[in-house]
Amino acid sequence: MKIQDATTISRILVAVGMVVPCFGTALGPPDATCNPTVDPPSAGGCIWNNFSVFTDGTVTGGSSFTNYYVNAGNPPWTFTTTGFDVWRIVDGGHQGDTFSAFDNGILLGTTSSTPIDVNHTCANDPTGPGTDPAACWNDPLMSRGTFSLAPGNHSLSIVWGQMVPGGNSSLQWFEVGVAPATVPEPGTVLLVGFGLVSVALLLSRRKTKLSELTTTAR
Repeated sequence: MKIQDATTISRILVAVGMVVPCFGTALGPPDATCNPTVDPPSAGGCIWNNFSVFTDGTVTGGSSFTNYYVNAGNPPWTFTTTGFDVWRIVDGGHQGDTFSAFDNGILLGTTSSTPIDVNHTCANDPTGPGTDPAACWNDPLMSRGTFSLAPGNHSLSIVWGQMVPGGNSSLQWFEVGVAPATVPEPGTVLLVGFGLVSVALLLSRRKTKLSELTTTAR
């Protein structure tokens, strides 16, 4: 019980920056037009960053695979943005791992919950057993999450939550991309249009009334 508690505390301290196993890695600019469903990821404009997680709570950079992912380098992962971005995290390999996402030591959220199944790897993966980020993103059984990032300085870190039995894990990725443009709902467009028409009618009536008063005064 004491060992388990110590491990949990270690993970939290690493995430908030109180324990820093490395100096961190500066990320490049966010992907301008990433579509995480396109395979291979390079064709979808996505640069997936591979990282490794260890049962003692340590998180390090991973490896690279041409057209699929690059080595994330050691956390915290830092960058500065002037616009709104999104941080995507997806699990690979076997089904069941989940991750908590932190920015500047603040918890943004946790990837989607999923039951552990050591017999399931990312569906329709052309590269092997759970080694393609796009295939894993498209598999609803694999844990994933999208987190919003506001303009400013960012220091990203990850804590391994639910663990698939078997030891350390090297198949999981994250991607930072420009937030897609928000398309207003049809109902919102109608409301805005109705409001503009109402304001125009009100101004027109006031103008007419003012004109009548001016004519009467003469």
